[in-house]
Amino acid sequence: MKLLLNNIKFLLLILLIVLLIFYFHPYIMDMKKSLSLEKGTILSPYINSIFTFVLIFSFNYKGIIRCKEIKYFTILLSLFILLLIIVNTFNFDIDIFEEVRPLFISLFAIVIGWQLKVDDKKYFKILVLFIICSLIVALSQVFTNIGGFVIEEQYMVDNKNSLGVILATALVLSFVIYLTNQNGKYILFLVISFLFLICLLTIRARTATLVSLLFMLFILFKKFSGKNMILGLIGVFSIVFFIYLILPIEAKHFFYDSFFLNQEQNVTSDRMDRNIDAIIFLKDNLFLGNLAHKSVNFDIVHNYPLLKLYSYGLFLGLAVLSIYLYLLIVLVRNIFNKSCFDIRNIGYIILLIPFGISMAEPAFPYGPGTATVFNFILFGISIRYNYDMKLNKKNV
Repeated sequence: MKLLLNNIKFLLLILLIVLLIFYFHPYIMDMKKSLSLEKGTILSPYINSIFTFVLIFSFNYKGIIRCKEIKYFTILLSLFILLLIIVNTFNFDIDIFEEVRPLFISLFAIVIGWQLKVDDKKYFKILVLFIICSLIVALSQVFTNIGGFVIEEQYMVDNKNSLGVILATALVLSFVIYLTNQNGKYILFLVISFLFLICLLTIRARTATLVSLLFMLFILFKKFSGKNMILGLIGVFSIVFFIYLILPIEAKHFFYDSFFLNQEQNVTSDRMDRNIDAIIFLKDNLFLGNLAHKSVNFDIVHNYPLLKLYSYGLFLGLAVLSIYLYLLIVLVRNIFNKSCFDIRNIGYIILLIPFGISMAEPAFPYGPGTATVFNFILFGISIRYNYDMKLNKKNV
């Protein structure tokens, strides 16, 4: 019976991954427009239902409480909810559900990953499935909405930032899979990585492109350095310099236009100005932020930590940012202490992708919607893998 339940959970997870990615397919996006859906797409109810079923199959209290990351996340989230309730009693009128919903989704995704018991072959199949589906959607968006690998002056892809984190995740996964193989068997994954990079540049998901490139350089640094940091830096700079030399001028223009076409005078699209205005506002409203000044509006502050401080001040802002900072510390510590070429550890660097994007976007790393669910699932798998490794060492 237990084996049957595990197989059902695995099949549901496969279906969940497919739906999460095809949510961004141009055909589904067009249906959203034709049906005038304000939130989500026609796939949203199915995604929510399957996610719930996978979570139910994954729920095991005795197993979950062994994970300190889940325990700390739960404690910090409970504290934040308590403070939200207290603040609402003073008529500040915060939508508690909308505020905590993405946090709960992320927590539940970690639980699913922690409780997911799959062998290496099934785990590899999950990664490959994510990569293949992401590539199909990426190419469909490029050729359907843009007409090919050309840079348009206007943004042509709906939800490009959410799609961007999916493609950046698939790009880094493909790159790591290529580097984990020593005999060139996985050369195809290097080609796929290149295709993802071109797609990211074409849809002009600039932050996702930049973050994925930075993590690729970090992975190369880890590959070359070993215990010698200088050797790693020399290896990375040599590769970057060589690539720059061999790139044709058309490719350099393509890269430049993706970031700067029609943006030469305003590279950050007014985001930096809004962030500066928010910082100035916080100087005089440090404790409660914008809670007491609902008329004050700087549009959307495009930096998650700054947005929370601006919206809630230190009182509530630090409460929600404690979860953010805790996870960030866990991730940074592990990407330096663990080998990212052990594919089971890939969850640490994969979850750092939406954290990196959160420096220039308001909804990440927890959303929007379910765009980062797979990243949190892989994180749960990685922490469970290292927990089991420590347990096995103690029992030897």
